[in-house]
Amino acid sequence: MSDAHSEVNDRLADTKQLGLFAALASLSWVFWVVGGMEMVERLAFYGVKAVATLYAKAPASEGGLGVTLTDFGYILTVWAFVQTFVPVFTGGLSDRFGYKETIFASTIIKILGYLTMGFFPTYWGFFAGAVILAIGTGIFKPGIQGTLVNATSRKNSSMAWGVFYQTVNIGGWMGPLLAAKLRVLSWEHLFFACAAIISINFLLLLLYKEPHKEERLRRRARCKPAGSKRNHCGKRPCMS
Repeated sequence: MSDAHSEVNDRLADTKQLGLFAALASLSWVFWVVGGMEMVERLAFYGVKAVATLYAKAPASEGGLGVTLTDFGYILTVWAFVQTFVPVFTGGLSDRFGYKETIFASTIIKILGYLTMGFFPTYWGFFAGAVILAIGTGIFKPGIQGTLVNATSRKNSSMAWGVFYQTVNIGGWMGPLLAAKLRVLSWEHLFFACAAIISINFLLLLLYKEPHKEERLRRRARCKPAGSKRNHCGKRPCMS
């Protein structure tokens, strides 16, 4: 155990850790754009999730679903289940096809989720919208976090993750405030507004270049299978 601890300490000691202000100053443009996309995503997400229980309990005459909390609990269970396990299967796809590409795809799916909730104000409409939204969120996370990892270094990664999750908290704080205003008008206004908000990420995707993308593409080209079982180097095909 002592040898293992010594090895870890040696690896950490070979990189000088930046101080507070130096670490903040070292964070790249890509990092801040990615943080902005996460804030937008959480703003829209919690704009719905924070008031979903109120929407379920509200009578149909007031635009709500008018269902019991037991029925609504089924939605929350499936919502959480899908959102938890989708990244297990989509994380490898993000590494293979690109982080920006999967973020783009997830944004389309999440827009469809919010629009489904808005256009189909029924129990099963909201159920379907929640599942679609969960799939989009599950695809979004590997892409956004993979980009963040490639946009930081060992000198500033701890600061970067701390700041990043602060943007998560800010977006989560703003979401219920948005919902409180828009649900007074109508629940449909809230769902459509969230679809419009998440579409901002399309614009943010145009503002940066994916870090290390060329390296990933070269690796894919080098490992491209030449036959059914082996690549042109005579080795087994690479997985990413």
